[in-house]
Amino acid sequence: MKFNYIISAYFGNRRTTLNYKERLLDIHLDFFNENTIEELNKIIVILNVDKNNDIEKLQIIKEKYQNLPIDYIIKDNIGGSYYNYELGLLNSIFLDSNVEYCFTIEDDYMPFDANFYIPFVNKLKDENTVFVCQAMNGTYAGITNGMFDMKKIKNFYLKYNKILNVDLQTDYNTLDKNQREFTDFLLSEYKITDISDYCHPSYSISSMIYYMGNIKGDILIKPIVSEYIFIKKLKSDYYSINYDNVDIGCFTFLNGIIKYSIKKEYKNLSYKVQREITNYIFNRYDIVKLSLQEDIIKEDFFSTNAKFDIYIDQNQIHISSEDKIETYVKINTLDNSGLYAAQISFGDVKKWWFDIESIFNYDSIKVIITDIYHVIIYEKEIKTK
Repeated sequence: MKFNYIISAYFGNRRTTLNYKERLLDIHLDFFNENTIEELNKIIVILNVDKNNDIEKLQIIKEKYQNLPIDYIIKDNIGGSYYNYELGLLNSIFLDSNVEYCFTIEDDYMPFDANFYIPFVNKLKDENTVFVCQAMNGTYAGITNGMFDMKKIKNFYLKYNKILNVDLQTDYNTLDKNQREFTDFLLSEYKITDISDYCHPSYSISSMIYYMGNIKGDILIKPIVSEYIFIKKLKSDYYSINYDNVDIGCFTFLNGIIKYSIKKEYKNLSYKVQREITNYIFNRYDIVKLSLQEDIIKEDFFSTNAKFDIYIDQNQIHISSEDKIETYVKINTLDNSGLYAAQISFGDVKKWWFDIESIFNYDSIKVIITDIYHVIIYEKEIKTK
């Protein structure tokens, strides 16, 4: 079995907070430097050119990864990722008759497992399925990275002289429409499905990762977010922590307990490391205990020095902080019959307030602030009368 791996690349600005630009493709291709996949025929990188120096940036990447089997296609910035997928599929039809499958993916995602493609191929054994994505959203591909069955694609192309349903405009409304409709032509003869019953797909909004599907499943592919922490499983109970292609620490997970250490010079990344480790482990196990190596970081795993200012003004509760932290805020009565709960992020926004009409029905309330894992980091009782 052989497959082509098609990457849709773009070095321009995006609507997310992510601003890695050409660094995304660099990080993505480095996965194939680190992992040998015998079934891989070649990688096809299709770059939507936005600026004149995009080609110069691509040349640097080409020189860096000249050991990998990569074809590069450079085109105008039209049609978004979905038109690039069509071009990659056509390239495979005409140039690679030995290829049985094509995997299509955007540059801001990347595999985290050398066997990432196997569940997709297994789903394509169904004779009526032509495309398997990471996760469906109702009737269309929600997380669109996925595998095409090239025998079915070739037959479809020979019959209709077209594969995907793509509008070539580049505004975001059109690109969103393309995501919902790019497989519509194929659905006239085949069906599409996903692997969310087997694995744990994820997507990113504003550099935060959100998970879908089987929470106990493998995380095969993840979005690349800013200041990304890479977790690599080295053996059953030992993992390395990598940041920007540098090993910055390690952790173990044994008998339900995580122990991790990080080099002192990377202590400023400790919160991001914590989040990645707990995401990685929490997705596989119900309960874990956490501890730190004494010689590296002295602070408690979930502790924070964040300070909050909380006061009541009329029927409003005001909460402010100068610290940058993601939190959950719960406003409870003393008998714990909650009045309000919300996820709020302090950073660019320093102050939040909540309208609670019934606030003065109680003599006092309790404001509880937790981190994103619901561990209490601050609580305060406030008199309302």
